[in-house]
Amino acid sequence: MDLSYYHSLLLQPKRLDAFRRAIHQVVRPGDQVLDVGTGLGTYAMFAAEAGAAKIYAVDGDPVIHVATDLVRSNGLADRVECRRGWLPEVRPATPSDVVIFEDFVPGLVHPRTWRLYHELQATCARPDARWIPGRATLRLALAHSRDLLTLPAPGIHGLRWESLTPYLENLPRCGGRETETLLGEPVDGLTVVFHQPVADWPTGGRATLRASVAGSVNAIAMWHVLELAQGIALDNAPGRANASWGHMVIPLGESLAVAEGAAIDVDLRWSAAYDGQPSWLGWSVTHGDQTVRGNEFAGFPARQDDIAWGSPEVRPQPGPGLALVRDVIGLTNGSRTASEIAAALETRYPAYSPAALKRRVLDVLRAVRATAGDT
Repeated sequence: MDLSYYHSLLLQPKRLDAFRRAIHQVVRPGDQVLDVGTGLGTYAMFAAEAGAAKIYAVDGDPVIHVATDLVRSNGLADRVECRRGWLPEVRPATPSDVVIFEDFVPGLVHPRTWRLYHELQATCARPDARWIPGRATLRLALAHSRDLLTLPAPGIHGLRWESLTPYLENLPRCGGRETETLLGEPVDGLTVVFHQPVADWPTGGRATLRASVAGSVNAIAMWHVLELAQGIALDNAPGRANASWGHMVIPLGESLAVAEGAAIDVDLRWSAAYDGQPSWLGWSVTHGDQTVRGNEFAGFPARQDDIAWGSPEVRPQPGPGLALVRDVIGLTNGSRTASEIAAALETRYPAYSPAALKRRVLDVLRAVRATAGDT
């Protein structure tokens, strides 16, 4: 956890003001509010200002201790309860009237977001709950990116780099303000309404983009607009300074030379995983009789055994690493310290020095805590 990140969020006044106005518009006196990923507890305290009777501020990172101090120093500890952990383990006992969440990825449709909202809708929110933001729209624009596929010249340092190209051509990544030039006005790609069941969320969209200037298109820029409440929105377009999520750039393996006013058709589709959540993003970009296709799957450097670990049907083989994890968890019952657990495993794992084994035990315990929400 880097507290400087949370400090930087306080230096985005337009974003904070937009959320504060939205919270005051949506929250009603007497409401129960759930603030997911609360960070410093800012939105939880805004909800208290708006008259909420009880606010649960949840975060799995140690920043929750700072939030607790801030809530206390602002005299709101009687209504704002800070909880460390992850949903669903630390969810409130009763569903909430309002749910606040803002930690979206630039591409908006993402497995982590899908899973979180699936859990929120199922166990944490009332059927008629109000959501902040209430909806989000994915926006697309033609772009030229300077460094998207740049590699060192062949032979530089005596090495060849061309084998990276097929991966880079299929690897959407976060963009930078300095390297992308938009070549046309943005259009809407798809819209997610957060109170709708995640099974009904769109997993793809089509759009026709037009070049406002002649140029070379080698990327599609992608970002989202959050509609926080009626008349209150945050547009995370490239170069905007009022948000913190960044934008994404979808590479085209070959540049498209376009004239002013030229139309380019874009089709984005997320494949579905075994439980319905969106998985790999694929795209098709057509200009006249020229079509460029890509898929995140082709940008993932893995072989069959790596991919198998994403399937619920995989049969894990208990190698040394898994065996150690199993043994550490088996000895974790509240009566032993981490040092005592490591000492108990020394004869079983002679390849580790005592110090290395102790470090490994601590790594396992931290990982379990981070994924399971244990406190």
